[in-house]
Amino acid sequence: MSLGLEGRSSVAFPARFIDTHVHLWDRRLGLDYSWLDGDASGPLGRLPEVSSTLWDAGRFADEVRFHRPDRVVHVQATNPSTASIAETAWLDSERATTGFPSVFVVRADLRSPDLARRLAEQIAEHPGVVGVRDMSLGRSLTGDDLLTGLQELERLQLVWEVSCAPEEFADLATLARLVPALRIVLGHGGWPWARTAESFDDWQKRLGELVSVTNVVCKVSGLGMADHAWSVESWRPWVETAVRMFGPSRSMFGSNWPIDRVYASYESELLAMNEILSDLTDDERDAFWYVTAADVFSL
Repeated sequence: MSLGLEGRSSVAFPARFIDTHVHLWDRRLGLDYSWLDGDASGPLGRLPEVSSTLWDAGRFADEVRFHRPDRVVHVQATNPSTASIAETAWLDSERATTGFPSVFVVRADLRSPDLARRLAEQIAEHPGVVGVRDMSLGRSLTGDDLLTGLQELERLQLVWEVSCAPEEFADLATLARLVPALRIVLGHGGWPWARTAESFDDWQKRLGELVSVTNVVCKVSGLGMADHAWSVESWRPWVETAVRMFGPSRSMFGSNWPIDRVYASYESELLAMNEILSDLTDDERDAFWYVTAADVFSL
């Protein structure tokens, strides 16, 4: 696969960077990782290539040894939320051995009346818990129960990593204004699954609804999931637009590893992103690659 890196900019790769989106698992733990068993013809592609029994921190460290991130944010890989504490305990043991991952975005049911107790238990046992992702929300970012859950995250000073599509950006903006002290991370750039000119225009227009809400930041990650044969040029408009609209101080890099491994190597993702953002100043590059993530995830 040609990644369009020929003749790339002479701008050196940043001296430091944080990878804000990594998944690890050990299927011997008896936790639910059934999403890894998806059909290879589905939108995520050939997941069987990475859905081995064990994808631990040691394997991740081996793969990134030539471009090793300074810090790594693990984003929940198991379901349901009742398994979250077991997953976090395992990740803590991985960190003790390898140094990865640095902090954890855990699975939680934001609408659950039991949310406060479950989060308190996790934080007490695992101070590396810095945020929550709830993939069960689907296309429903409304309701008093969700707002109550977000207010609990705000009180606990945890980050909310939200998974939503562009048509939900307006609802997200409304919610974000109701919890102004809550740091909200727009996961995978808002999941732009369609990659047509029309869908790009729609995504860009709707993204503007979030830019004005200052407690929302954009995670530029997972672009390979909807663009399996990607190149620098196919990624360029999405990356440049997200970083231009939010600014480097409100955008950050994530590899989505090892899911994006199905579509390219870790090094090629880094080099492509570096090439696309080569026109940024040194301070802006440091913000995108390191400072924003360090601030948001308390690294």
